[in-house]
Amino acid sequence: MTATMRFLVWGVLPLSGLLAGGLGQVAGVRGALWFLTAALSATPLVLLCSPLRRMRAFDTDTAAG
Repeated sequence: MTATMRFLVWGVLPLSGLLAGGLGQVAGVRGALWFLTAALSATPLVLLCSPLRRMRAFDTDTAAG
C-alpha cells in the first residue's frame, strides 16, 4: 500500500509540473494561480456529489485467506 501511494504521488509530480508550467506560460502566473485557486476550491463538490456522503456503513466482506 505504501509503495503504491508513493508511486502515485511521486510519479505524478513531473507531469503536474509540466502542466503547471504550461498553464503559467499560456495564462500568465497570476491567471494560473487564479485558475488553480478556483479548481482547488471546487474539489469539495466532488465529495458532496458522490455517494460516499450518503454511506453510513461500508461492506465488511474481506477475502482473507
